[in-house]
Amino acid sequence: MDKSMRILIVEDQPNDVELAVREIKKIIETFNFQSVDNPDDFLKAIPNFQPDLIISDYLMPLFTGLDVIRLTKEHAPLVPVIIFTGSINEETAAEAVKSGAVDYVLKDNYKRLQQAILYAIEIKKMWQERVLSEEKLRISEERYRLISSITTDYMFTAEIKKDGSHEMEWIGGAFEKMTGYTIEECKAIGGFNALVHPDDLNRSERNIKNISESNTPNIDEFRFIKKNGEIRWVRAYAHPVWDKKEKRVVRMYGAVQDINDRKVAEEELVKLNADLENIVKERTIELERTNTNLLVEIEERTKAEELINQQLMEKEILLKEVHHRVKNNMQVIISMLNLQSSFVKNKKIVSILHDSQSRIKTMALIHEKLYQTKDFSNIDFSEYVYNLFEYLYSSFRSSNQEIEYNINIKKYQINIDTIISLGLIINELTSNSFKYAFEGMSKGKINILLDKKDDKTLVLSLDDNGKGLPANFDYKNTDSLGLQLVCLLTEQIQGKLEVKNLNKGTKFLVFFPLNN
Repeated sequence: MDKSMRILIVEDQPNDVELAVREIKKIIETFNFQSVDNPDDFLKAIPNFQPDLIISDYLMPLFTGLDVIRLTKEHAPLVPVIIFTGSINEETAAEAVKSGAVDYVLKDNYKRLQQAILYAIEIKKMWQERVLSEEKLRISEERYRLISSITTDYMFTAEIKKDGSHEMEWIGGAFEKMTGYTIEECKAIGGFNALVHPDDLNRSERNIKNISESNTPNIDEFRFIKKNGEIRWVRAYAHPVWDKKEKRVVRMYGAVQDINDRKVAEEELVKLNADLENIVKERTIELERTNTNLLVEIEERTKAEELINQQLMEKEILLKEVHHRVKNNMQVIISMLNLQSSFVKNKKIVSILHDSQSRIKTMALIHEKLYQTKDFSNIDFSEYVYNLFEYLYSSFRSSNQEIEYNINIKKYQINIDTIISLGLIINELTSNSFKYAFEGMSKGKINILLDKKDDKTLVLSLDDNGKGLPANFDYKNTDSLGLQLVCLLTEQIQGKLEVKNLNKGTKFLVFFPLNN
């Protein structure tokens, strides 16, 4: 039993206060109590005394037990109230329980107060556990909202009816961006099947039927038609949910990923090389009971908690799976580009393919960090930059060159959109240094720094001691795709780019908002 338990007794008769205290001592070894008999003292005791339990008379000169219940729900909703009264009829007792009292005890049957107190303690524990579970669910939903805001995919759950048909229950993520339809517009035109390309509809329906009948996950690739008439390829991951009671699949959850760019790339690669193959988801049940329905109440609360925990687990798994799939698909594209480069003789095209690999690798590293981390809002940017630089160092450095480097990334809270843009900027500028700055040189040095400029601004600095840029070079008007990307990405993060020619080498400075 909690030795620091605080009990507030609302009673205008000192003898009845002593009676309540005597019964409390029989079940609680050590406790603190305070007695009040008016609304003003009661409202002061709530924040100052911070009671764990309230025992209240029903009829008092200045207020009633119903007033106590009401004020407790307003100012301390997790504190249980027991009505301890000399006389009360069944109708009044039922009203008190319906209003929020956990129990009522007649003073001529005062020994039952012990049982009521023990029950109230258990009820308080259940309330506290439910609040904790709801807070965990809120945090998980916030993480999901963050991921949904940056992904180009969407997630869903769908009900599988007994006749084999399915109906979307929930859709989140970039559904409107991918399809052009709002969820309401999609439902109005017939649901998700209305978006599927007619040539792919039968296969899509067969796959859904197979999920229901076999209780096995499914991955399918098909085309859908956007609101503007554009046809795009998507990849759908679907996982069944088996209901033991109904002995059938009652639901499926999954994710839908836009793979149109990958499909286009596959088609182009197939044209170049025939040997290359195609690659590529209530409010807390109001307390309304008497002593006889306690077991029913506990069972209902237990089921609610199990449902919340299941939702937490499913969403965490789904978020991890999305980023894992994105990273794997990017790695596949990198491998495809690498394979294709071996069939191309034109050095310029090979260089373009190599640069594309590097840009895709830069984005893939972010998604790798996302599915490996427990906190999606707090990515270690320093570790990410080190990993990225090591990749660039091994990819672009000439074997006969000795390149020193210094990386100093201070830790600041940077959102994922900005990290992706900064990674691409570092990729472009660093790869340019390796390719052009040290041409004809056996040694060189590259510095990458991130620190505060002031309380509102961060600055990313990249410099080398190479041969520098031409005297009249205008980085804002250049045919270099890499520098064009740097300018575009800087604008995207609401930043400002500065380029300086040093005595030896070149320095790039990217200024951007701290809380961008």
